[in-house]
Amino acid sequence: MFSDGRVPVFSRTPTADTYTSLFAIKNVTVSDDSADLSSAEAIEQAVSDGKASLEDGSFVNFPVVKWPGGELAEDTERETYLGTGQLLGPVNTDEMTVTFKLHQCFPGSRYIVTDTSIAAMAPMMSIPASPPNAKLMDTGATDEIWVFANGLAGSGVMGFQPAIFDNQAGQPAWSPFWNHFTVKWTDESKAKVLRNSTEIRDLISSGDLGLFNGVPDSHPTGFVVNCPVPVLAPNTFTG
Repeated sequence: MFSDGRVPVFSRTPTADTYTSLFAIKNVTVSDDSADLSSAEAIEQAVSDGKASLEDGSFVNFPVVKWPGGELAEDTERETYLGTGQLLGPVNTDEMTVTFKLHQCFPGSRYIVTDTSIAAMAPMMSIPASPPNAKLMDTGATDEIWVFANGLAGSGVMGFQPAIFDNQAGQPAWSPFWNHFTVKWTDESKAKVLRNSTEIRDLISSGDLGLFNGVPDSHPTGFVVNCPVPVLAPNTFTG
């Protein structure tokens, strides 16, 4: 990031196997205007040559929606959670706008889906892969989300009730980087609407819900999905 109005420079985009949507801000001070500052490598060289200096800033969640050779996919069907993409139209660089599908989640949140750490599933989800984000599970930087694999029909990712995550946006423990779990009713006839993580954990302990790390096909390997929450609103799903 530059303080003189220059366009910021990203070190990588979704075309790279090392892409992550969690960026470490580096504030650049330029001391020689002849320096090439057009790429991360060029900036590092300018710093090495004494033409610029770097200062560490904060970490930010900056999912990339358009990049050289690609952009987030549009859902042209608008019938299912995943469909053919997570956008409701092409990225508009003239107006600098992008319109996402908005998903409902307990407790009281609406979220968007931007990328996932499991590269093998990214094409099916029509979002970029962000493999380094898997390391966030080891650092306590993720929150937990439980997706339903059976039970009451609804708008959840697998066609059942909306998912549940542990902490609402704004709470100290909340993170948009969700450690993905799947739950499945042992006796589907007992399925009912669940609304919070306490209910989930109690039913897992009692054996009424089976627990899978990631999804049943990936178990026991987990993964992270980047799901920023732009809107807090009461849940409308009643089963």
